[in-house]
Amino acid sequence: GLLAIGDQPSMSVLFAGITYLGSSTVDAPISEKEANRKMYTLKYQAMEPMPVILSIPTSNDGSIHLRDPTSDQPLAIFPVKQILFCARGKTDGMEDSFCFNVRHKRSGIYHCHVFQCEILEACHRVFEAIGIAFQNKRDIKGHQRPDAPSERICAFHVVLEIQEEDMRGNFNPVFTDKDVLKLRPNVKKKVTLSVSQPSGNNLLAVERCFGLLISPGRDVKHSEMNLLDNMHVSSTQHMFSVSGIWEVDVPFLAVFNEETPKTCKYQFLTVAADLVLDTVTEPVRFKKEVKVRVSKGGFGIQLSRRKNLMETFSLTLKECEESSTTRKQMYGVVSLRSSRDDPLQPPPPPTTTTGGAGGKLLISPTTSSSGGGGGEKPLLTQLTASIAPPQLNDSSTPASTPSPVTASASR
Repeated sequence: GLLAIGDQPSMSVLFAGITYLGSSTVDAPISEKEANRKMYTLKYQAMEPMPVILSIPTSNDGSIHLRDPTSDQPLAIFPVKQILFCARGKTDGMEDSFCFNVRHKRSGIYHCHVFQCEILEACHRVFEAIGIAFQNKRDIKGHQRPDAPSERICAFHVVLEIQEEDMRGNFNPVFTDKDVLKLRPNVKKKVTLSVSQPSGNNLLAVERCFGLLISPGRDVKHSEMNLLDNMHVSSTQHMFSVSGIWEVDVPFLAVFNEETPKTCKYQFLTVAADLVLDTVTEPVRFKKEVKVRVSKGGFGIQLSRRKNLMETFSLTLKECEESSTTRKQMYGVVSLRSSRDDPLQPPPPPTTTTGGAGGKLLISPTTSSSGGGGGEKPLLTQLTASIAPPQLNDSSTPASTPSPVTASASR
């Protein structure tokens, strides 16, 4: 089971969409090879995976917290100074996993705790946050650094579906060829965009939608998007859907009433929805850019597979002022990224190393001692990638205008 030890950190970075896969004792607590073996074993043989909210402190005198995503109750607490080793999966489908080895305070035995992330970028950010926790310390007055981040990352699944009207007046999903949607010209269509959050995520309720937007092309400006008529909204506890009717005579979509030239493999279509999320200070635009090809028919013979177009987005939020009316903690938008079209870049090589080999960065968390040789030595922490402060504004920054924050995904 999980043990709760330590105190709740006052400043921390929150990560949702994390699954705790379990723990195992380790004989070589600073061996990358053994860490990868434990990650592989627990990822594919975990008996009871557990969704958690991961809370990582911003200094090395704090603790990493595992919290229940439903009740927000603590499940486990690991002081940073008791963590010896942290590793992240690299290959063989392990890129979404990470682990850290913790020394049990009473027995002195090391346990490897393994986690899996819903989205790849979250795994990268978790790893960065742990590294920052090792490097940072409080000042002499016991206060955190004034620029210490307080963030949360939420995962969203966005599904696009386009249906065409048949002779009976019913709407049926269009066919696809690999990642290209096959459309027929001069046929009435229904477009639906659904947004949901993975189970175990820290849910953000959708309060309202400003409309379903559509436009030919890609990299379309906000002002060039057009509203679809006959918008319909439906929602459940975990999913929000908005749909609209694409009429044949819509002038700004007239290009799709003509067959795609044979010299062109496909065209682009952009669909978006502006959503107002609970406790988020500005609208968030989820935007999908998809490939389409227009042809008069024959798809039922040539193709046999229909599929929805789904993309996973990560929304990074940062704490700001409380609401004066609801007294809720409010969040500003740092970035919204697609896991497919914002691939994880390899970290830069470490600028300094202290011991070790093979380019690995070795960091020792700072611990206080009373002098002499009787004090406990700092724990040696080995990270399998270099640690750099996260670039919070590399994609987009909280807007000073009503324009929603946008991430696009090309298929």
